[in-house]
Amino acid sequence: MLRGDRGRLWCSDRGRGIAARRGDLVRIEGVSYPADPDHALYQSGALLPGPGATLAGPTFDEWLDATFPRRAESPDAASP
Repeated sequence: MLRGDRGRLWCSDRGRGIAARRGDLVRIEGVSYPADPDHALYQSGALLPGPGATLAGPTFDEWLDATFPRRAESPDAASP
């Protein structure tokens, strides 16, 4: 499960991947907002599906490839 800082870093990494594919020159940072009423839930991973959940659909990487195909000039074109 992605909890606390690990979840925030994973989401930031995915956001950077989308921006790179789109060719957007933006800076994406993971943040924490302790004043959010659901902050403890986010940090604990309680809002994520449990171990018995059935997840359907494409993986994030499959969705990214289908939605924003790699281009030769894309910064992530060489990454697997």
